[in-house]
Amino acid sequence: TLIASLLPSFNRVVDEEKSISLDNVDEIQVILSSESVHVHQSEAGDEVRFHYHGNCWPKFNLAIENANGKLSVRRESLFRLGDMTLDIYLPADYSGTLDVKVSSGAVTTEALNLENFRLNASSGNLTADTINAAIVSIRSNSGAVDVKSINAERLAITTHSGNITTGQCAVREAVV
Repeated sequence: TLIASLLPSFNRVVDEEKSISLDNVDEIQVILSSESVHVHQSEAGDEVRFHYHGNCWPKFNLAIENANGKLSVRRESLFRLGDMTLDIYLPADYSGTLDVKVSSGAVTTEALNLENFRLNASSGNLTADTINAAIVSIRSNSGAVDVKSINAERLAITTHSGNITTGQCAVREAVV
């Protein structure tokens, strides 16, 4: 952010990687503020990898909790200045739920094959390749939504002041 760039001596480099087992995990929930989130598809496997990196003040790390089949990811501190990114590497064979909540961070995804995909953003943009999921729910107050292809049983996309752009869209039930 602007304030953080004006105070370079306060910026701290963060470069943190964590791999977490997906045994008995059927939902991954990510709750962040202004961080950019990039979802990548990796090779098949039994672990999801998180790479949290950038410059910020104060320096902090990710907090990851695994309870009752839900893997929750957030940052430790509520307050921060800086420019941070979370890269998520989902195994190609993970087919549970991905739930991403951001305030103003941009979210990008590669092709995803999931049971459910949920995105809730206040002012962040979503750019996605292909989303294949039984249920797709995308909500944005003022961010743009751009999805190349959606295949879903149920689809809900809403934005109050942003544009919605989709390429191929095959759904049984849609609310736009």
